[in-house]
Amino acid sequence: MNNPITIRDRILVFMHHLNMSPQTFAYKCMLSQAAISNLSENSHDGTFLKIYSAFPELSPLWLKLGKGEMLRPTSKMTEIPEIKSEDYFILSQHEVKNAMQEFSEARNLVQKQMEHYTEVIAQKDNQISRLLSMIEEKDKTIVKLTEMITTNN
Repeated sequence: MNNPITIRDRILVFMHHLNMSPQTFAYKCMLSQAAISNLSENSHDGTFLKIYSAFPELSPLWLKLGKGEMLRPTSKMTEIPEIKSEDYFILSQHEVKNAMQEFSEARNLVQKQMEHYTEVIAQKDNQISRLLSMIEEKDKTIVKLTEMITTNN
């Protein structure tokens, strides 16, 4: 396979393979489009981890080095896949710490978003309760007016 020269080119080939827009690809990786378009050999390993998490079928060896096939080989449950050292990246303690920090920050962001959504839902529930009370009051008024009209006739 004639591999594209840069990581950015390989990402474009992979996106084309998936028939996916850059916006969708970035969204699925939980990265900005700028992070995707600026991807290079010097990019933060956490960026690559997000890509591999979103697309486990993508070969890290192909993406980073342009070696091998774009997609990892699929194996049947009964087969034991051959493990080669070039299929995996060894992360330093610093890289693992950075990845854990990014995960923690992402988790905190999700927690804050959940708290915000919970608050918004509570406000909406309160508004719905008030509207239902208003409707009930209007219904009572309509019943009283109807009774008055029928009594007067």
